[in-house]
Amino acid sequence: MTLADRLELRQGLDLVLLAALTLPITVVAQDPIRSAVGIVVATAGVFGQRIRRSASFWWLAAIGYSLWYWVDWRQLDNHMWLLALWLLAVATSLAADQPLDALARQARILMALVFAAALVWKLRSPDFLSGAFFEFTLLTDPRFEPLARLAGVDPASLLGNRLSLASGPASATLIGASTVREVAMLLTWGTVFVEGSLLACWSIPRISPAIRHATLAVFCVTAYAIAPVAGFGLILLAMGTATTRTDRGRRNYLIGMAALFVWSLFWTAVVL
Repeated sequence: MTLADRLELRQGLDLVLLAALTLPITVVAQDPIRSAVGIVVATAGVFGQRIRRSASFWWLAAIGYSLWYWVDWRQLDNHMWLLALWLLAVATSLAADQPLDALARQARILMALVFAAALVWKLRSPDFLSGAFFEFTLLTDPRFEPLARLAGVDPASLLGNRLSLASGPASATLIGASTVREVAMLLTWGTVFVEGSLLACWSIPRISPAIRHATLAVFCVTAYAIAPVAGFGLILLAMGTATTRTDRGRRNYLIGMAALFVWSLFWTAVVL
């Protein structure tokens, strides 16, 4: 291997590690304490090249966050555990002879497991398959209000639904439009199709990497344009940086992470 090849590999590894370092800040942005700790962790890694390439540093981060999450496990969203698993994957990969190859393998495995779990939950949930989940979400969730209004529900009805729900779920009477049911079913089976495609693309080894990246991009655009849950999206995109072989591809993932984070902040400030 030439010196140029080694430098390119190190640069690629650094981009993957920098993407991972943003997660302890952005994923927990709504928790000031965890964000403050994340800033310390990220600063140490960003400004210390030897630190961020050290497996021990990532082991400490992975174990520290896992223990912290375990204490508050009843209050945590699932993406917090995915973050801990990705930090653990980075730690174990840095101890390998070819860390980028090891990271790519672990990212593909984690990506496949994430969408397998998501798909199994949906297929085993009668409320989801019937369209009830998205119908309820369209009529009550502020993030879906633009889509609900396109489906014919007027703003006054949506506000009334949220007020009715706040007064007591058991007594809530939701007002909608006949087309909401059709939109809910479209969202239901569209979600199953996209997540099923992602599971296939990321679990079958011989699938073209370009197809993998394209399906993940479609998922992120369709899912997070409407409901920008930055947590899962940012972790998935950070893992994506490890699965591409070019610096251009990694930078595209980093741009996607920045766009999702900014969009989620805008959406929270304007819509919610």
